[in-house]
Amino acid sequence: MESLREHYARTLRQWVNNLESNWAEAAAAVGQARARVWLLYMAGSAMNFQAGRTSIHQVLGVKTDASGRSGMPPTRGGLLT
Repeated sequence: MESLREHYARTLRQWVNNLESNWAEAAAAVGQARARVWLLYMAGSAMNFQAGRTSIHQVLGVKTDASGRSGMPPTRGGLLT
């Protein structure tokens, strides 16, 4: 299991920047009101993730072999030596 809270805060801030940078196209595609809702939603979510009021976790489930081993390395970086 891994917390993605800090990554999500950064990701949401980048999405806000992208939306603001492309505001005219976004508003033309979905309308001013909907684009504004998404802007506020993402900006508020970024603030909540940054402040630790909202969290998100990723869980990886694997099927083990008969001996209970998954074959997965203990970290993303590979096997520990």
